[in-house]
Parts: sequence; C-alpha cells; structure tokens
Amino acid sequence: MSFDLVLRGGSVVDGSGVAARPADVGIRAGRIAGVGDLAAAESGDELDCRGLVVSPGFIDVHTHSDFTHLLTPLAESLIHQGVTTEVVGNCGFSAAPWRGAVPELQGGFLARYGFAPSWTDLDGYLNAVAAAGNSVNCATLVGHNTIRAAVIGLAARPARADELALMTREVERAMAAGAVGFSSGLSYSPGHAAAPEELAALAAACARAGGVYTTHIRGEDVRLIESVTEALDTAGRSGAPTQLSHHPAKFPANGRTPDTLRMIDTARNGGLDVACDLHPYTAGATWMIQLLPPAAFEGGVASLPARLQETAFRKTMRAELMRATDLVAPVQLIRAGHWGRLRLEYSAATPELIGRDFAALAIERRQDPFDTFFDVMAVQAEGLADAVVIAWVYDEGDIEAVLRHPTSMVGSDGYALGQSGPLGTWRFHPRSYGTFARVLARYVRERGILSLPEAIRKMTQVPARRFRLGQRGLLTQSYVADVVAFDPDRIQDLADYEHPNTLSSGVQHVLVNGTVVLREGVHLGARPGRALRRGD
Repeated sequence: MSFDLVLRGGSVVDGSGVAARPADVGIRAGRIAGVGDLAAAESGDELDCRGLVVSPGFIDVHTHSDFTHLLTPLAESLIHQGVTTEVVGNCGFSAAPWRGAVPELQGGFLARYGFAPSWTDLDGYLNAVAAAGNSVNCATLVGHNTIRAAVIGLAARPARADELALMTREVERAMAAGAVGFSSGLSYSPGHAAAPEELAALAAACARAGGVYTTHIRGEDVRLIESVTEALDTAGRSGAPTQLSHHPAKFPANGRTPDTLRMIDTARNGGLDVACDLHPYTAGATWMIQLLPPAAFEGGVASLPARLQETAFRKTMRAELMRATDLVAPVQLIRAGHWGRLRLEYSAATPELIGRDFAALAIERRQDPFDTFFDVMAVQAEGLADAVVIAWVYDEGDIEAVLRHPTSMVGSDGYALGQSGPLGTWRFHPRSYGTFARVLARYVRERGILSLPEAIRKMTQVPARRFRLGQRGLLTQSYVADVVAFDPDRIQDLADYEHPNTLSSGVQHVLVNGTVVLREGVHLGARPGRALRRGD
C-alpha cells in the first residue's frame, strides 16, 4: 500500500461515538484511504501522532463568518481549535441576497473594512468564497432577515401575500444554489415582525429542497416557553428538520432549559425532527445596534447615531426597551437594571471604553445608565455597525444540560478570525477562538460532562449528517480527509473576556480536504477549504 500522507501512532476516535483505538490513518487524493496498522505502508509524507487523538475535523454548526471568510481567509481562530468546516448564515443573516435594503442593514461593518460584495445572490456568494480560497470549508444557510430586507425593506410589519411569494422564491433560489438550509433570527430586525405563517411558508420551501430550518427563537428569556412552542409549531407545519440555535435559556429564564429539552424530546417522540446547538460560555455577545427596538430601524440605519442624540428619540427608545419582551437577551438585563452585566467589547470610536461595563460608566459620568448607553452608541457614528457588547445571560447548569442532551451539537456563534489582517484587532468574544477547545478541556477532561468519543461525535458525525455535508464527519474509508490530531491532556482554550483574540493550544495537526494546514502547531498558510453546496 502507498499513501500521500500517513498520520502514524495516534489514538483514533473516528466520530461514530465508539471508544478510541490505536491506529494509523492513510490519506490518498484528499480522502481517507486506510485506518489501521499501516506500519508497512509507504507514504509521501508522515505526521507523528504519538500521544495524540486523531479524529475527524470539527464542524462548527453556528457561525457568522459570512464575510470574515473573505477578510481573514487563514481562519487561524478556527484552525487552532481543529475546526475544518463551518456553517454560516445563522440567526437570519446571510451574505445573500445582496440587494434592496440589505446593504443598509448589513453593509456598515463591511464598509468599515473597505469591502463591497460583488454578488447579488447566493450562487454568486459561494462562487466568491470558492475563488478567494480559505483554510476551512464553508457551507451556508440563507437568512430570513436578509431576505426580508431584500424584499420588504426594514419596515416592522407582517408581509403581504405578494411579498411572501417573493420571499418564498428567494428561499427556493438559494436552496437551488446550494444553501444547506434557512435560518431565522426572530429577536432581530426586521425578522422580528414576521408572523408564524410567514415562517412556516419559508421553512416549508427550505424543507422541500432538503434543507434544515435553524432558528434564533423569538424570545430566549422572558418568552422562552412560548418561543420554543412557536419553533416546534413551525417544524410541524413546515415539515422542516429544525435546529434551535445557541439553545440554553437566557436571563431571566435561567434554569428553564430542562423544561425546553423535555419539549424537544416530546416533539421528537411525536415524529418531529428537532435538535439544538450551543456554545459553552455564560456570556453572549451581539452587535450593539441590535439592542435597539425595531422602531429605531424604520428611520434608516445611517441616521441612527444622529437620532440617538435627540432627547425625544431617546425617550421613545427607552420606553420601547422597557416594555420589550422579545428582543435580544441583553435587553432583559437592561430592563432589570443589571447594567453591570453588560459591557462594551469592541468600539473603534471609543477604544478607551473597551472592557467597561455600563453601570460603572454611568456612575463615573454621573448619568442615568440609559443616557450613558445612548451616548456611547451615538458617538460610534459610522462605527456603530461593528461595535460589540458582551452580556452575562447564561447559566452553567443550563449549558451542561444541553451538552448532555442527545440531540445537541456545538456551534461557536462566533467568527473565523485571525491575529493579522483587517480584523486582527477586532474583538468579539472568546468563543471565536476557544469554543471547541473549551468543550474538550473543561467539559470532557476536567468535569467529565461528556466522554471524549461522545464529545467528538457531537462535533463531527452529528453535524455532518444534520446539514448533509456529504462524506465528512467520520474517519472511515473513502470519506473526505478533514482530520485533526490533538493532545487530549493539553488542549485548552486560552481566550478569555479580557483577551478574546488568543489562540487555543494543544492542536498539533489539521488537514482540510487532505491538505496539511496546521503542522506541529504551526499554520502553514494553506487554503484548501471549499465552498460546500448542499448535495456535494
């Protein structure tokens, strides 16, 4: 036997959930060509995997790297965790279609970095990703908020029948172009205004094409049970396999996750295909602009900083926030007066405020916290589009409950980032750099919440099957050679809330489509990742 490359002497955990076994892994023409004792085999190259676990490359089912793929194509934040594939287009926001009010809604961040999309539809986006080259594979969902902005604009109202027909056609076109599913983000504008009938119709269009419906539910906090019920109802009405995104309950519903997991179990027992994903952190993060209520967007995004200077507008925004029960979870911290659990994580306009919480800032400025909050937003000017806040909204017990649940899989809710290039100093959340290493270090090695084979199964085979990613997610004959080799005693997330852009440690080798990208912990600069289309 001869191979292009052999990973020798490792302990193979193949992604199926079975126990580790000593074995070599042979690669030929980008595929797994042998798993077992390959001591006598010839190879063009070898990787020493003694003392390492060798497994399929990890699949991040929930990211927002739609554009950072193109800005930071080496994706060091992911490669150093062992991630070889990610699913973008989550929470209702995707890179296509790119027309109508979409550039206004989503283009501010790109403008800050001098990037302008050259495509108008999802086929064009995937072609652009393929042409650019990346160190990891990219599959995409098509987003409800993006489709709504393209067809209806930013108006916070239900869709008319003709508009719904146009949005359905957009889902169909995206699925035909290779989207792996359809996502919604019902706490965000403009999707916040969608009626259940609209969601069911669009999810049904996704289901007819064989895709998955993923949802950032309408309320993960005050209206948790009601919102999970809505998601399950959409699953039933549409027939779509349904994924509850970043599922643990958020403040003030902490502790209710066992209830929602029972709801998932009941739905599955009744014949629905429902699952969930999570990241393993007690804090979440979001764009600062998305903390504003839907009414703020109706006057346009570009004018928001100026309007936030106006006393009457502030009064309206404050009243809207104080009665909101279905906006993003950090709003519930605001309603409860927990300003100390909300902090500014990134701001190009006010870097001196990065890491500061709004309670301390308000005291320092001798202001009402709302005025401090609106002041900080207003001075961002055109930088409001990429300002980020972090909010402590999750409960550790809820995280562990979801990790244990048989349907759960891991999604960072982060970005493919790098320590150089245009996003080298942009801060988001440590989950972009640490999610998968943290699961293996904290919840497998240290706390024993999951066994190593089960954790790897949730990161490989389960998501590969869920999103129909072809022959990926297992180390078995003829499957694509997306492979990671890591030290189970040393793998560790090093990114934290103070230093979120810190690479994880312990991953020694990473192969993407059979090409070595990480060798002995060093990124080689290779970019063999592919734009994955449903059915490839």
